[in-house]
Amino acid sequence: MQNFNNSQLNMTTSQEKDLNRSHASLAHIYVIRGLIGDRLQTFTTDVAEFIQPYLNCLNSNEPCADESPRSTTSYEEVVVRRGAELIVRIASSIQYMKICLKIIRLIDQVDFYTIDESFVNQASAIITSNLGPSKPFSMGHNALPTNLQPKLMITKETCEETVKIFFKIFIPQHFTIMNYRYHNDTIETSSELGLQTRILKV
Repeated sequence: MQNFNNSQLNMTTSQEKDLNRSHASLAHIYVIRGLIGDRLQTFTTDVAEFIQPYLNCLNSNEPCADESPRSTTSYEEVVVRRGAELIVRIASSIQYMKICLKIIRLIDQVDFYTIDESFVNQASAIITSNLGPSKPFSMGHNALPTNLQPKLMITKETCEETVKIFFKIFIPQHFTIMNYRYHNDTIETSSELGLQTRILKV
């Protein structure tokens, strides 16, 4: 056990020596995302034209592309219909990640282990200069948000990446989970339906 611990310690020390500390950590990204705040996002016209057919197919349980898996059970159909909402959220998250990385590249000096006042001040100044100040907005009942600020655009490149991730990775994985069967027949038992219901609530 002692030899194992020493070996593990040596490996960790070696990895730290090889680490390029000028690269940002996930913590830096999370801090910048917090500084950006809540903002409205929208699609440009060309992006909306690209993504809308996929949203329509997901909402109607129709095949979206030749490589996309087809739903075969009632619960899989529910998963596919929910995809119309999920695919927009994924695109939003990817776009925010890209914005965070762009802001990090504009900061003079980044240390993997350090998030100090200088980093926060620089990031805040870059955000204000490029995106405008973050203003909290409220949603009234059946009303548009108040205190609107400049919108963040979700690019076509981001939507293309999102579509590939969703159909190539997320949907097949979810179908694999949903298709866990106790029996080989095509009848969904009460136990299987109960399991699928719990999965959908995750």
